[in-house]
Amino acid sequence: MEKYFAYASNINMRQMRQRCPSVKFLSRAKLKGYRLAFVLWSERWGGGVAGIIPDPGGEVEGVLYGISCDDLKRLDGFESVDRGRYYREKVMVELPDGSTAEAWVYLPHPDPRGPFTPSQTYLETIIEGAREHGLSGEFIERLDRLLEERRRGGSAGGNNPVTPPHRK
Repeated sequence: MEKYFAYASNINMRQMRQRCPSVKFLSRAKLKGYRLAFVLWSERWGGGVAGIIPDPGGEVEGVLYGISCDDLKRLDGFESVDRGRYYREKVMVELPDGSTAEAWVYLPHPDPRGPFTPSQTYLETIIEGAREHGLSGEFIERLDRLLEERRRGGSAGGNNPVTPPHRK
């Protein structure tokens, strides 16, 4: 069983069960030194999709899963590793009890034309997963604000990252 740190739409268990039948929820987790931003365009979602980008003061909330080696390879396909959209690397994530775990994560090759506005469906998928796994109220509120802005026709995510850039 491999450990995988999921963020964005892969925190949604319904989606993960479709992609990786072996998936098991292990814990909520945080990845320090990154922030979430909508740096790639997705035809499937009809809008921007999230990636995590380096930010020394940043922190990304997500979910630590256990998945089989076969499912990890299947996930490479969903994340378009072969097309160069994301690449997989090992990181250390922090668990709620303060311990750490090594896990795979997908990092984007950001599209220089971005950031992109995410679709309502994409944001709703992330919010559903965040609520399902008990991620912080602050994280969910930021997502809810982006969704509300998107529903009003604004450019949610274009200049409004879910995790604000670190301020010195």
